[in-house]
Amino acid sequence: MNKQKSLKQQVRNAAAEFVGEHLRWTPKAILIDMHAAQCILTLQHIVPPVEKEFAHGDAERRALLERCYSDAFDAAKENFECTLANIVDRPVESSMLRIDPESGNGVMIVSFTGQRPA
Repeated sequence: MNKQKSLKQQVRNAAAEFVGEHLRWTPKAILIDMHAAQCILTLQHIVPPVEKEFAHGDAERRALLERCYSDAFDAAKENFECTLANIVDRPVESSMLRIDPESGNGVMIVSFTGQRPA
């Protein structure tokens, strides 16, 4: 397995462990897109059907679910950021979670500081 695939697998495993432990999600899939300064993680099918139905067609309910998920992530993200910083060997500048309650998917964006080590 090449270094990039190994890195992505480590990030995927860390993300699965984090969302399982802190957000109680079991994504159907976690897709990883690594860039020089960011890591984008797409979490597929994380919103339970009852919450998807709750948000369907109602902007206020949708915003409520988006805010709840974002707040839950923000409360626990320090652990995830530390784990990712160790994996990629670079400090994390910021991270965020956004969900789409109606599709049931979410995206996590992690931004790194500094240069990759040689």
